Amino acid sequence: MNDNIITQLGYSIEKSISGYYRLVKNNKVVYDDSACDDLNDYDTALAFFESYLNEYAKAYEYKGHHVVEDEKFYHIGEDSYCKSEWTLDEAID
Repeated sequence: MNDNIITQLGYSIEKSISGYYRLVKNNKVVYDDSACDDLNDYDTALAFFESYLNEYAKAYEYKGHHVVEDEKFYHIGEDSYCKSEWTLDEAID
């Protein structure tokens, strides 16, 4: 796979048992929508997830940690913290 925002930020695309594609990081499903027609074909899903990450994901350093943040999670190293349950400071501590 070419180097793109998906691989640069450490995400991957995996095919579900049902046959549609979803976005994953640190074994956590970040985007999963079986009703979205754009996710039934790999190339279309790739373009969809690149667009999604360009809009919703950002990478930065915070208190000495590399953080990748998307709509649902703070990803710090190999760990992911649900934003609805953790603040960034709590996740780092």
